[in-house]
Amino acid sequence: MTAIDLKAYRQLFDEMPVAALLLDDQGNCLKANEAASDLLGESLADPTWNVFEADHVRGDELAYLVESLRKSGSVDSHDAMLYGPDGGRLVRISGHRIFNDSLGKHVTWMVLGDVTDRSAAAYQLAQVNRQLEESNRQLDQFASMAAHDLKAPARRVRMFAQLLSNDANLGELARGFVVRILASGAQMEDIIDSLLQFAGVSEEAGDTHLTAMKDVLQQACASCAKEVKEAGYEVHLEGTFPIVTMNRAAVEQLIVNLVHNAVKFRRPDVPGQLTITSRDDERSGNHVLTFSDNGVGFPNQDSGHLFEMLYRAHSKAEFEGNGIGLAICQRICKGHGWRIQAASPNEFGATFQITIPKEPTTSRTA
Repeated sequence: MTAIDLKAYRQLFDEMPVAALLLDDQGNCLKANEAASDLLGESLADPTWNVFEADHVRGDELAYLVESLRKSGSVDSHDAMLYGPDGGRLVRISGHRIFNDSLGKHVTWMVLGDVTDRSAAAYQLAQVNRQLEESNRQLDQFASMAAHDLKAPARRVRMFAQLLSNDANLGELARGFVVRILASGAQMEDIIDSLLQFAGVSEEAGDTHLTAMKDVLQQACASCAKEVKEAGYEVHLEGTFPIVTMNRAAVEQLIVNLVHNAVKFRRPDVPGQLTITSRDDERSGNHVLTFSDNGVGFPNQDSGHLFEMLYRAHSKAEFEGNGIGLAICQRICKGHGWRIQAASPNEFGATFQITIPKEPTTSRTA
């Protein structure tokens, strides 16, 4: 190394933004830069202090560092607490033990990066995430308990209304009120059942296994066969379907909800048709499942709201329903790390697209 190279090297060492030390095998500091002086609170004018004896590193962390340097000659990205003028700081340490010809002995170059603030931020974020998870769990539990508690009174209201409707002395006006009570009670029970179903869908996929998507689609469609047939509807599968990691029961529910949605929003003057296609996105490599029907569609400005709880793109006078089915679909997709989107080209028919991120196992198809 030339004198110029050595001067440049020493300048780089002195001006490094992270703490750097040159130590002998006993931990005596042979050289330190300004960042190390600031971190440890030691003087650069007399760098003869011992990094271990000064109690900067304590307990098991000290033993780990010494043993790693003795056995392997290096320490790579080890986190340890160092104690300086500002108290304890969490640092990430890397060091290498080499033989120095000019000194005639082994020395260790050690770099210490202060990661205290970064770690504190990560810890706070983890705390917030845990709190959110607990809050979501409590909300789900509340929704489930509230729905259970409401179901019995709703059933009793319908039962008593039914008894009233059998009273031969009931006038026409009163009978009309009873009919409305029965209809409202049925609607209330339907909403409660849907809320219970929503609360029962976890935001985590849970018990997952490699499963052929085509088998799940065929099973889900078979469970809807009676409804589909009575509506004069046709369902077609097109493409090569992947084998993916999924919670089978949840994905079957997702597909059933989408088939029910297509059948419900059919046009009375056109034979209903739902086409389920599978393809690979060439750009991203993801799998894309598309559910396309020829029903009434919806205003495209509503596409961002369709998956919201209790949102309806059509009035109750036009179509029955409570606006929870698609919210369940989104919850299932979210739990699997999938994305579901909706569109209505020219506000004719509806298209629901599910994007399944590529994974090594999904390279197989069936």
